Amino acid sequence: MCLTSTIFAIVEVLVKVATNQSVPDLIVKVLQAPLIGGFQSLPGILLYVFLSTAVFIFGIHGAFVFGAISGPILLTSLQQNIDAIKVGHVAPNIVTQPFLDAYVYMGGGGTMLCLVIAILIASRRKDERMMASIGGVASLFNISEPMMFGVPIVFNPVYAIPFIATPMVATTIAYFATALNLVKPTYILIPWVTPPVISGYLATGGDIRASIMQILILVIGTLIYMPFVIVSNKVFLKDQAQPK
Repeated sequence: MCLTSTIFAIVEVLVKVATNQSVPDLIVKVLQAPLIGGFQSLPGILLYVFLSTAVFIFGIHGAFVFGAISGPILLTSLQQNIDAIKVGHVAPNIVTQPFLDAYVYMGGGGTMLCLVIAILIASRRKDERMMASIGGVASLFNISEPMMFGVPIVFNPVYAIPFIATPMVATTIAYFATALNLVKPTYILIPWVTPPVISGYLATGGDIRASIMQILILVIGTLIYMPFVIVSNKVFLKDQAQPK
């Protein structure tokens, strides 16, 4: 521990002497600033949502894997929004951590609440409906693991497509709605377990339009999932009909 502290202290001093800046300042300028800009573009945030969602299909928790990268960037974007609004300016950033929590991860990864609703509407499988009834309670608080491993989503080729597509559609809708000033930018950090509809209202400082948009995203996401729920039922019945 002493050796490690000594080495990093020497590096810090050398960097300070050579650049007249601290290591954290250099990290922000060289690494974090470009990434912040990338996350604020639609292609950039869609790429992040795609990657962090796609790995779930293989049982890898995308939020944990990519959180080390996205967390500091999205929280910095949030702080910039807070600082701007405090002094009466327009929030400069569309994408923040509350943006993803409120609009993209409703019900957890894959905008899971949409799948819960789609199963309860369209599925005739008792096992799926039971799982949706149980896992749906957790999904109300953005916890998707019961559905992720109970339905399951992991290694399920039928649900892989809507599981990846729905968050990307949600991101696109929320991005354009914020960019066009149809809803206020997110600038309040809310607990990630805050239920949908409430979360959008709180994250935007009381903009009811954000809650309405969340409902719209849930409706569209449910429509995306429903055909795959029907296919899942057919595949299940076909497998059941095959001789053992």
